[in-house]
Amino acid sequence: MNQSREGEIICSEQIVIDDLCKAGKTAQAYPEIDNTPKSKESIKALDQLILNLLEPIRLHFGSLTITHGFTSQALINKVPAGIARNLDQHCAHEANSRGNRICSRDGASADIYVRGVSAGELADYIHHNLMFDRMYVYDRSAPLHISYSASRQEPMTILMLEIANQRKIPRVLRSSEVSNQLQRLK
Repeated sequence: MNQSREGEIICSEQIVIDDLCKAGKTAQAYPEIDNTPKSKESIKALDQLILNLLEPIRLHFGSLTITHGFTSQALINKVPAGIARNLDQHCAHEANSRGNRICSRDGASADIYVRGVSAGELADYIHHNLMFDRMYVYDRSAPLHISYSASRQEPMTILMLEIANQRKIPRVLRSSEVSNQLQRLK
């Protein structure tokens, strides 16, 4: 594990849960906050994310960079506003102070990129070769948000379209249009 730009973790060797716990500006801005998973289900989900997505990507491309990984219940309130914490799977299966799951979706997620590889090329590789839950594609040079869930249904690729005021809206791509849309981001 090597640190790159602020909060990023470069993984050129086998990825471990600790890499996911240390990745991200928020995790590194608050080192005094325990950002480790507490539930066995979270640990299992993070292991599955590594096994089914992150490690195959790292092995195929030689390395990958994690820009945001796991977010614990203790750290979630430090994450900037505008994040859909109840949907984005960064909290995996962690519970809030009331004992309710922070994210309603099963599984776990990470935001990643591969240096020298466009988001379109990376997303195309994932789409055609790996089992995933959701993949959010923002633009050619932005990290991808990818998730894995053992209980997933049909994989979903979402293109984030920019509208006025730099806001982005999600557009779920039909299977028949994924390749063409990703080709535009290569």
